[in-house]
Amino acid sequence: MSDVEYLPLTGDSPGLRTLADRASRAASALDDAHAAVRRVSGGLEGQRSDAVSGARHRLAQVLERLTACAGGLGSAATAFGGHAEVLEREQAAAGHAVARRDDALARVRQHETLLGAGGSFTWNVTPGLGDAWPAATQGDLLAARADAVAAEAQWRAARDAKHASALRTAAVLGGLAEVRAVRAAALAGTSTADYRASWLEGRRVAALLGPAGGGGRDDERRLLRGELREVLVAHADDAVFWPSFWDTATPGDVYRALGPNYRDPTPPPDDDLRAALAHGVADWARTATPAERTAFGAAVVDGVGRWSGFEARAGIAAAMLPPTLPAGVHGGAYDALVARWDEAGGDLFGRAGTAVVGTAVAAGLARHPRLAFDKLAPADDGRLARHSRAWFGWAAPALWTPRPGWPDGGEAVARLFRTAVREGSDSPRRADQARAAQLVAHATRDMRGGLLATPVSDRAGQDIATAYEPYVPSFAEAAEDQQPGVTDDVLLAEKSDERPRTVVQPELDAFALGDVITATSHGPQGADAWLDGAVRLRDDVIERAVSGAYDGSYTSVRDNLGDRYLHDVGEIAGAMEADTVSTARERMERRDAVVDLIGYGTAPLHPAASTGITFAAGTVAETMPDHVEIARAEVLASEAEVRRQFADPVYEAVVEHDMTLINSDTGEPYTRDEAELRAVNLDPDSQSACALFGESYASSSGAGRKPGEVSCES
Repeated sequence: MSDVEYLPLTGDSPGLRTLADRASRAASALDDAHAAVRRVSGGLEGQRSDAVSGARHRLAQVLERLTACAGGLGSAATAFGGHAEVLEREQAAAGHAVARRDDALARVRQHETLLGAGGSFTWNVTPGLGDAWPAATQGDLLAARADAVAAEAQWRAARDAKHASALRTAAVLGGLAEVRAVRAAALAGTSTADYRASWLEGRRVAALLGPAGGGGRDDERRLLRGELREVLVAHADDAVFWPSFWDTATPGDVYRALGPNYRDPTPPPDDDLRAALAHGVADWARTATPAERTAFGAAVVDGVGRWSGFEARAGIAAAMLPPTLPAGVHGGAYDALVARWDEAGGDLFGRAGTAVVGTAVAAGLARHPRLAFDKLAPADDGRLARHSRAWFGWAAPALWTPRPGWPDGGEAVARLFRTAVREGSDSPRRADQARAAQLVAHATRDMRGGLLATPVSDRAGQDIATAYEPYVPSFAEAAEDQQPGVTDDVLLAEKSDERPRTVVQPELDAFALGDVITATSHGPQGADAWLDGAVRLRDDVIERAVSGAYDGSYTSVRDNLGDRYLHDVGEIAGAMEADTVSTARERMERRDAVVDLIGYGTAPLHPAASTGITFAAGTVAETMPDHVEIARAEVLASEAEVRRQFADPVYEAVVEHDMTLINSDTGEPYTRDEAELRAVNLDPDSQSACALFGESYASSSGAGRKPGEVSCES
């Protein structure tokens, strides 16, 4: 409703105060609800299940919405309350001005009557009074007229102040209709009234991406690209700027504006700009819907393209995929990246150029176990095999990359593998366990020529070793039952009641498994992880062996449990020594090459000279040490000590347990000698233990045994 000049100002300040009070109480109620939901969410910490994960995700969404709504209502309450205060003040000022004007006009009419000016006199048109007017009356009339003019100015100032406040309030309330802006301001703790400048700046800067990416004069474009970098870094921590920026900008726009350009010598983005982009995407993602996050992740990968300079663009893409982003962003990037790699096929250079993006995606996805499992181990085995090859069966040649393999030493991919396997193996659903086992079986074959074809970091080795922990009970079957290259089918090993298994087990390629253990046990962390897996298996075996299930007269089942355990840990211990023998073989091959060079690598000589060279070569070969035999002896010499480290605790636990049992023949507890006799096949120095441990140890270490060699004396 518009205001009429020199009448009281319109507006309902009590009504506005009521609205402000209601909005404030609603915001307070939402704050209470937020605190209650946080308490519920906190109660779920430490619990693991699909239902709990789903509940935690939904609670996080509810918390985010409560924050945004409470922030919006709080801003509305402030806006209504502030306008009510201004309206009340200015209505009072306008009312005072109206009264003052009415009084001034009454005085004007009184003085005009006294002066005989007539009823038709217009007060604000100065009449030709002449000198006949009495001086006092004439002065009073002029003063009354001045008072009326001042009162009208006072009324107009009050009206203008009311209108200005209304416009400000409308801007705030109108801004609340921009849902993403409200969420950004609320999540950032920024007053909604203050967000607008940042929001408009985000739109302005996004509009500069097009001109900076192409077209126009080279010098102008270079200046624009430089300005863009400075502005983006300056707004690195502006949580309102980035949602506005990404609302209209795309990753492709950013690549063209900031990435390499043959007409622009601008260097690649520096650390500050990369950090700003990472912060910016995170701020945007907090305000985005799940569908928007997934689409953005895919766009980050797709926008890299395949034309010249895509490696540098891939570096920018990696910066825009920090690991802290919501799961949906990395999920979308994962799907797009696997599709890109499938399309690239044998294009090793193209694949190597995006390895940095793969590292970023793997690092992010590893923070979301269920999504990592679902992506890496889909229920369809064909798709699972394809994903395993994509992530674990590829290695960048040293010729085409500054560092062969993954740029971080394989750490992100190894962590992704560990996370996905652990999520599946820990699941109470057998179908999930089967998918995890399938993933391990495929990855075991793929890694030997891919991820582990070049050295990985010790941290990566630790994660890979930890992923295999639930499957140590399958190692003996791998050594006994499977030969490499027999079939491409990956089957799941059957569960046996004689083994301490709690999850579905894979069928593992024995030779590939040995290569995996060898490649990941170079460093102390990786080696400790493999040994920790063996120790946990040992503890499981002890727990079962002394559980009472084998306390009868027949101990063959318990013996078999121990036998399988020794075979399993022999596989691990031997593979960890495989480098000793393989390195020796490499040295022998180099030695043989030198001998061949001496004997056959010379130009044709006189027969006598040729005979002398051949003789010298033979002499050299005879006098040089046989490195393989030395290495074999070294590895096999440590077998007994290693065997006792693993076998002694089981044997002693069983003997101690049996000494608590009653011998049915004597009616007394078994003596030490009697208990040792019952557990004779578990004795580390028994022929059975020596043979079982020694077979897998010698085989997986590469030392082997020659005819007549035995692991221990009978």
